[in-house]
Amino acid sequence: MGLSGDLRDFELSEVLQILVMGKKTGILELTDPSNGGVYGTVWLRQGRVAHAERRFGANGVAALVDLLRTGEGRFSFETHDSHEPGVPVTIDRPLDSLLLEASMSDQD
Repeated sequence: MGLSGDLRDFELSEVLQILVMGKKTGILELTDPSNGGVYGTVWLRQGRVAHAERRFGANGVAALVDLLRTGEGRFSFETHDSHEPGVPVTIDRPLDSLLLEASMSDQD
């Protein structure tokens, strides 16, 4: 299943909820609206966020929280049969907990 769209139409939190509810495994890439370059990547495994990276920045939970606060760009998700070898599992928390942390950091 491929899924793509604009983050102005669907927030990243909404996209992640769809993928988690569908128990998807794959890679979600976020691209910059001005140059089309990838600025963030989120790996999902069997409906759980497993790892996130912010280009030139953080990874794991810190990267995901930062990506959730970014409201511009495009997203593209491609399914995979299994988690990519070599990609670390840096996130082991339910999506609800991650979304709560991101919303609390917005209030700071």
